[in-house]
Amino acid sequence: MTPRGTLDSLLFLHSCGDPELPANMPDVLNSQTVCVDVGARLVRMCVGRGQPRVAAVPLAPNVIADGTVLDRGTVVEALKKLMKELQVRGGGPAAILLPASRASILQLEVPAGPDQEEALAFEIRHALPDFGDELILSHQFLGGSSSHSRVLVVGAPRRSVAERSSLLEDAGLSPRVVDVDILAMMNSQERAPVEWTAHVLLGHDRVAAVAAFEGRPHICLCRASGSGHSIEASLAGAGLPERRIRALLEGDSPSGQGESEAMVAVVDAASREIGAIAKRLIELCRADSSGLRLILGGGGATIPGLGEALGARFGASVSLVQLSRWRCTGAHKISAAAAAPVVGLWRRCQGVD
Repeated sequence: MTPRGTLDSLLFLHSCGDPELPANMPDVLNSQTVCVDVGARLVRMCVGRGQPRVAAVPLAPNVIADGTVLDRGTVVEALKKLMKELQVRGGGPAAILLPASRASILQLEVPAGPDQEEALAFEIRHALPDFGDELILSHQFLGGSSSHSRVLVVGAPRRSVAERSSLLEDAGLSPRVVDVDILAMMNSQERAPVEWTAHVLLGHDRVAAVAAFEGRPHICLCRASGSGHSIEASLAGAGLPERRIRALLEGDSPSGQGESEAMVAVVDAASREIGAIAKRLIELCRADSSGLRLILGGGGATIPGLGEALGARFGASVSLVQLSRWRCTGAHKISAAAAAPVVGLWRRCQGVD
């Protein structure tokens, strides 16, 4: 479904920890902006002035699969429920997140000078073969040297952007910005003090990871292995009922040897898969992994023992995303890790670095 608004105005609000916006960014900094994150199992909404307030509504399985909305009506009703809960009026500006699995994020280097825009277009065509009318692109110059400029490029299929923005329209909101969930999660944090970080978003369908140097994204990878769905499937394969699986993943202590062994096995497997993604990111960036810091976010980040297992396997400092001065409202409580992407989007729309 094509949005009723002007799709080309829905650009990406990059999250580089910089106060300035890209030159082609519309005026979207607005304290009234409603920020939305539609995930595979949760719809989250964030509003507020000065202090973000987050509310969430759970979704049943198969409403969204691998980033594709299969049941639009259910998602729109969830948005309307959250609007009522947070006292959001219709017609106001809104921003929504796109799964990293539906986007391309990369950093390019082009010769500096009057022809750098043409050089950038050439490099994008080479790096993203789908470049054209079916791909919406946005970029931000990150500086560089007298001879070369570094550019962050974000692209996504027009259809995916339209799908997300039209959800806002159907709920009675006015879409202004589509951002990428992993970039928004990065923006929920202060700039990392170490040179290289790997930000890892553990979603239900996918694991997304971005390598960043001094807070600036370089490249993103997404995989299904290590995701919440794969972990739940492994526990179900071990004979655990759904009720116990949810309890264990939310922090409940294993009951009996069977549950303990199953949790050890899935945590070990997940840490191996996530560690492999982080290692591959560092290889692609040709970076030194010594001193690397892994920052985990998303609903799967709080699985008991995962951070410790990942740190031991990868030999890196591992921490959860940290949110300050935020409040979770409503009956369905979520962790800071699960709220980080939508809070990061809110911070950027508020003009907060």
